[in-house]
Amino acid sequence: MHWSRTLGTTAVFLLSTMTAAANERMRLETRLGTVEIRSIDDQQKCAVARGRRLHCSRMDHLMIASSSVISMRDYVVVPIDEDCGGTACGVPSTSFIVLDATTERHTKGSFSSAWSTTTPRMQGANGFSITMPYQDGQIASMSFADGRFTFNVRETAGRTNVRPPDCSAMYEALGSCLNNGAACQDGLSGTSMADMRQVVAVTRRYEGLSYERIDAACRSLCRSTQLPTRAWFARQFCQRAR
Repeated sequence: MHWSRTLGTTAVFLLSTMTAAANERMRLETRLGTVEIRSIDDQQKCAVARGRRLHCSRMDHLMIASSSVISMRDYVVVPIDEDCGGTACGVPSTSFIVLDATTERHTKGSFSSAWSTTTPRMQGANGFSITMPYQDGQIASMSFADGRFTFNVRETAGRTNVRPPDCSAMYEALGSCLNNGAACQDGLSGTSMADMRQVVAVTRRYEGLSYERIDAACRSLCRSTQLPTRAWFARQFCQRAR
């Protein structure tokens, strides 16, 4: 009986925690006012600040990135993430709601990036900057100073040797290709969406690391029952990305 009560209490606690986290994504109280996500109809959600509708979207997910709010002397910047809501959507696109003592506005950069996933660097009382990790031959960055945003993207070379955690993630994703008839024809797209997204994410972070090579390896394993060794995989794909 005591064990049942304990399980019940734990379940209620977890549910309450999950509900609180979900609520934070839909409504946030800041020192300069309330930001919330409101459903306008079955097709549209809007980001509302201090009662004013600032940004609306037909994407399935429109959420406050509550853990990434940036509070400065005269401003509060609230990141808003949006994506299609499915497992194939990838990383969200982030825009910003800016609050000061008298105004509220919505800003989106000239290109899409998941700004909320990277920790900002504070610069003075009213500024910050964010530099995203290398991706697809580019590094995106942005800065905020005294109420104004600047967005920038530059071409650059990335790392070539793949970090061990990323190498392991690709190797484990390759395991879903084993004895998988769908992989013979479709390669990684014939495996789980989670595995395919993992490989896509890793290959985009390294200069010259080819998704196509991993995909070809997946097809070659579709009728096999045994993976190559981790050491072999690391030598072929991770120690000198091509």
